[in-house]
Amino acid sequence: CAGNSVLPESAAQRKKRGLSLLFDAPEGGRYTVSGLFERDPRLLQFLHKLGIEPGSQLRIIRRNYDETVAIENAKGPAVLGRAAADRIWVKPLRRESPAAARR
Repeated sequence: CAGNSVLPESAAQRKKRGLSLLFDAPEGGRYTVSGLFERDPRLLQFLHKLGIEPGSQLRIIRRNYDETVAIENAKGPAVLGRAAADRIWVKPLRRESPAAARR
């Protein structure tokens, strides 16, 4: 028997929790990276150099006609192709209400 007998959380389960793939997330939004679905060490290294890892925050600047996504994070601006953006799970950052911020 090959492969894992216990599967990780499915895409549908992640979406129920409010997560989305970076490529599908709305333009202009701010997000926290919740996970990376990738087994390619070179892609993981590339994302790490860009500061994209679980817990990091980013903003989607724009979605481009060529299926790239322009983002900005603590390390600055970057452009990701769909192959990379489809491997990054993100969750929208919650904005605190003014009343909550004053507490």
